[in-house]
Amino acid sequence: MGHNSHDTVAVAVVPAENHSNWEWFIGHLIKSELMPTDTVIVSDRQKGLIKACQQMCPHIPHRFCMRHIVANIKASGTYLTPEHEGALYKLARSDSQDTYDLQYNRVLKVNPGAALYVDKIPKVNWVTFAFPRPTFDNVTSNLSEAANSWLGEDLRSSDIVTLHFKYLMHMLKNINARRFVY
Repeated sequence: MGHNSHDTVAVAVVPAENHSNWEWFIGHLIKSELMPTDTVIVSDRQKGLIKACQQMCPHIPHRFCMRHIVANIKASGTYLTPEHEGALYKLARSDSQDTYDLQYNRVLKVNPGAALYVDKIPKVNWVTFAFPRPTFDNVTSNLSEAANSWLGEDLRSSDIVTLHFKYLMHMLKNINARRFVY
């Protein structure tokens, strides 16, 4: 860990992303003591994960990825221009209630549908000023998206034995590549 990188601390192979599998995974993370006291969960708002987090680790702040919120707004049928998206990201990065109110009114003026959509999401889960820990300007789950990208579709769609072998080889190559960097 360290060296300004993200590190995989746990991996699970499950048949589906659902509440019971998330509960199982989080339970094992808690037992393993791999979750330091300053842990923050950033997710795509997958309902099974939200419920599992609320039940198993309610003391850990859970931030929702803004990129996924924007995608969900689009999927709901609300049209977003790049300018609307930019305004939503500014809204998520609001560092005070006053800034939030100002940005919210701008979003409401140009895209009422988007404003009404984000109204339904608790600010504590996606707006910087309301989040209980420093966010260092991160409003997306880019680290986990990078990890998923790093794994690749080939690895994620493999059978369990091949997946395990390819994952191990991937990790070894990554460790070897880092060896001479630090």
